[in-house]
Amino acid sequence: MYSTKKGHQWYFGMKVHTGVDAGSRYVHMITGTSANVHDVTQTYALIRDDAEVRYGDPGYLGVERCSAIDEHLLQVDFRINQLPAA
Repeated sequence: MYSTKKGHQWYFGMKVHTGVDAGSRYVHMITGTSANVHDVTQTYALIRDDAEVRYGDPGYLGVERCSAIDEHLLQVDFRINQLPAA
């Protein structure tokens, strides 16, 4: 476990990254990382071979530019929620 700072708040611990099937709503993959590991680095572990569309929160913005993404994942349609304009 490691600590990380988000804004002016410090966090210590771990994060859980979860892959859920959109149709059945069943969890098919879970990975755990330290708090200082960025969400986008776990994308490859959360997507199954038959995935066509991937939904995610703003932590997965820029997934197309991540170096861990292989050719198969480039075929997946990523739909990332955007933060509201401030």
